[in-house]
Parts: sequence; C-alpha cells; structure tokens
Amino acid sequence: MSEDRTSESMVPIHVCWTDAEAEVVLSYLAAHGIAGVVSGASMPKSVLPLTVDGMGQITLEVERARAAEAKALLAAREGEAAGDPAGK
Repeated sequence: MSEDRTSESMVPIHVCWTDAEAEVVLSYLAAHGIAGVVSGASMPKSVLPLTVDGMGQITLEVERARAAEAKALLAAREGEAAGDPAGK
C-alpha cells in the first residue's frame, strides 16, 4: 500500500476543538487500522485559548479510500457515547 499522503489523497472527516480530543480520535482510528493526520492546528492554544468562528479548530484527515470507514466508526462511537450501544 502506498504511503503517499498528499493533500489530494487526504480528506477531512472530523473537526475537533481541543488537542486532547484530536489525540483521542486519532488513537481510536489508529486502533482500527486507519492512519490520520491533523491539519489546522497551527495556532497554539496558549496564544488564542478560545475558538471564534472556526479559528482554532483542528481538522482530522484520513486517506480518501478509508474516509467512509472512518466516518462510520466515528458515528458509531458517538452513538455509543450517547447511550445507544448499537451506535444508531
């Protein structure tokens, strides 16, 4: 499998608002064999400790071929967190 992670091969799948949340989601995806990268985390939270109109958001990206699988995993995870064990 090619490890080419150019901007054309990566697509955004999730937006996080904290570094900690981004790390948790990336770890969850990695545990399911999906590698992800962080984009948009260039502004340190110590400089701008809040998010305003999208500034400070962290976008997670995965390979285009795995995007649907990653989105389904995250949707199931969110369903489980909301108390629905089936993830629906």
